[in-house]
Amino acid sequence: MDLDELDTPSLVVDLDALERNIGEMAAVAGAAGVRLRPHTKTHKAPEIARMQVEAGAAGILVRLPLRSARQL
Repeated sequence: MDLDELDTPSLVVDLDALERNIGEMAAVAGAAGVRLRPHTKTHKAPEIARMQVEAGAAGILVRLPLRSARQL
């Protein structure tokens, strides 16, 4: 599929970069002895939130409205 065929809005992700960044943030938090709780306001994607939790995030932060939290 070409980018010009996507419906908008669409989330387009470089999966290698995403996985690398999630892993790096988990490592930085672990080395600092803190528990990472990423905020979903940038990606708003349950799949990415799941990846963050699987990488060791202590939880996911969402902002109101409640509908946003329910979607995740």
